[in-house]
Amino acid sequence: MSKKFYPSEKVKKHYRIVGICSVIAAIIILLITPFGRINNIQKVLFILILIGLSVLYATRNKRVILMIDQERIYFDDGLLGKVDVPLDMIEYVEYNPQLKFRLKTFKRRKPIAVMNVFSLADQQEILKTIQAKRHRIKIVYLERPDKIVTKEAQKKRK
Repeated sequence: MSKKFYPSEKVKKHYRIVGICSVIAAIIILLITPFGRINNIQKVLFILILIGLSVLYATRNKRVILMIDQERIYFDDGLLGKVDVPLDMIEYVEYNPQLKFRLKTFKRRKPIAVMNVFSLADQQEILKTIQAKRHRIKIVYLERPDKIVTKEAQKKRK
């Protein structure tokens, strides 16, 4: 039996607003697009991509889901990104309520990031579910850095 988690209401409202704005922007771009200068095939392709992206953004709040079943963790971000990680491959989970979930696997050097768009109660439930499915998976709580170091700041130090 798999557990399903959906984004919080605050995030759903944000996705709706962004979706409506993207549809409005797509309509404006379609009205402004010059018809004489662009090849017809390019024009049709551009319009299809524009409509497709605006529909993806407008319906994103209904398609974001995190599922945890007996064998895997599956996350669909509502656009084109999907994460499918077998539970047996997870070494540890890095977690902070304001940051992303990071799933460190045995085979990959870099952790797999999962957007943290869930309520605090859902976040705790996600961690409990992962621990209940596989006891050997460690939960590492991350501290949020006080100062964010960028490449430009590192260059100035040298």
